[in-house]
Amino acid sequence: MDEETSQIMGKRSLRCRYRAIVILPLMLVVSGCATVIPLIASGITGGAGYSLLNTAHKTETYSSQTVYRASLQALQIMELPVQHVSGESTRAREIEAAANERRITISIEEITTKATKLTVNVQKGGVLKDKATAEEIIRQTQRVLAATATLKKARASLVVNAEPANVRVRIMNIRPRFYQGILLTSGSYHIRINAPDDESSKGTNHWITLNPGEDKVLSVALEAHTNS
Repeated sequence: MDEETSQIMGKRSLRCRYRAIVILPLMLVVSGCATVIPLIASGITGGAGYSLLNTAHKTETYSSQTVYRASLQALQIMELPVQHVSGESTRAREIEAAANERRITISIEEITTKATKLTVNVQKGGVLKDKATAEEIIRQTQRVLAATATLKKARASLVVNAEPANVRVRIMNIRPRFYQGILLTSGSYHIRINAPDDESSKGTNHWITLNPGEDKVLSVALEAHTNS
């Protein structure tokens, strides 16, 4: 092979490498989740996986009810206020919380009676994703599951969906203070709810009955209170 031919082939080789460098990232983006997700997930430790949109997820070997209750307990431990719970079916539930410009969405999906997928999405400022907080929510949920695997199935849990979200909720006929997902024995409870600007002792009163193993969601819409 003469020198001129060698130089031509060398230039072609460089062009091919340059094209490969430019085209390969485009192929990874265009080809979809099947290619991109393994690259994103490859650097993750601690047991939680991540989707293309940086949503943390983990499948737990517990019933959906147990994972639901553990998630509420984890949010209580982290002092992340629960604002709303949707989906009263045991097969699919969604918990919404918020704190310090972060919007937290926890999705709980039943796969089987002994397997549940937990997905946590923490959005900061409308655009950014907070992966560290999402992973910590999953970690705390796992700790609750390990510590109290049954989560007192004979008891009932209570969540209050209120509008506005930052109301004051009290259970008047027991001593423990209310928190979202509180576990209670079966029976009747006097719930008093005050709007954020209501400093009176009246509030809105509700009597509810909880059955063993029930996950109760009480929905209440309040009007703004004007102090006279």
